[in-house]
Amino acid sequence: MTLQSISTAAKKAGPGFDDALSGAADIKSVITELQGYKIAVVDTCPGTGDCSAITGMTAADTIKSVLKYKANDSISDVTSHYTAAAGGMTCGSKADSDGTDLVVLWVDASGA
Repeated sequence: MTLQSISTAAKKAGPGFDDALSGAADIKSVITELQGYKIAVVDTCPGTGDCSAITGMTAADTIKSVLKYKANDSISDVTSHYTAAAGGMTCGSKADSDGTDLVVLWVDASGA
């Protein structure tokens, strides 16, 4: 991926792209937030309770999205089934054993 200036990206995106951004502070806050995002690919959970280990995840982190890839190549959003825990995720009442992988997008509260 090539890093571009915000003005170059805005020109490519078209009119209205930067209407909500009022200045450097807004742009800095967007970049700062994106720098805290992490991605992990883990095995699905066979049941409820502690499941997928994710190195560096803590209970203070925020899971933004969990996508389940099934054997038939379909994708399901199962974010609501999971919460962050020390060292990984905790699965709620629904098990996701019918999938092959979970793609987890999460925000590291420490900013590391």
